[in-house]
Amino acid sequence: MLTIGLTGGIATGKSVVLAHFASLGLPTIDADLLARQAVQPGTESFAQIVTCFGTNILRDDGRIDRTTLGKKVFVDSAARKTLESIIHPSVYSAIKDWLLECETNGKRAAIAAIPLLFETGHDKEFKRILVVSCDPQIQLERLMARDSITESEAKQRIATQWTTEQKIARADIVIRTDDSIDDTHKQVEQIFRDL
Repeated sequence: MLTIGLTGGIATGKSVVLAHFASLGLPTIDADLLARQAVQPGTESFAQIVTCFGTNILRDDGRIDRTTLGKKVFVDSAARKTLESIIHPSVYSAIKDWLLECETNGKRAAIAAIPLLFETGHDKEFKRILVVSCDPQIQLERLMARDSITESEAKQRIATQWTTEQKIARADIVIRTDDSIDDTHKQVEQIFRDL
């Protein structure tokens, strides 16, 4: 089975690309979604995060306030590493199990979207690496709009990841998302045909 690791910087369009691959019938999984599931109340990760970061990161409904937690971890690399050490093991275990299930079920290819694929060293576990990229100014504007954060906060978040150039240098395939969604979809469809 062809395993594809999909990655790219924050707010570059990974979700749009992944969703279009899924709409074409390719099995997909999203590490961000798994991470959100891993920190739901009642999970081991949730308890560890509250122990490490305090109850002030909780919303009134008892769930983790991702904005509050994000403000802590994107300015403090030690805090970010602590959070990642809590969440990543369960996320990567779930991805590994899913890939095995896809292979067992005779799938010809499967794509896992993992934002920190290179940073965590998991790129070695995939046969092909697809990097989603866009112009840095577009990325900055998308992130500010999506997360309702300042330019300074957006730049801090972008700086926590490998640069686009570093990721592209290790990619087998690159999708540019600077233009329209239709253009992005056409690129995805061409890659899908070539699989």
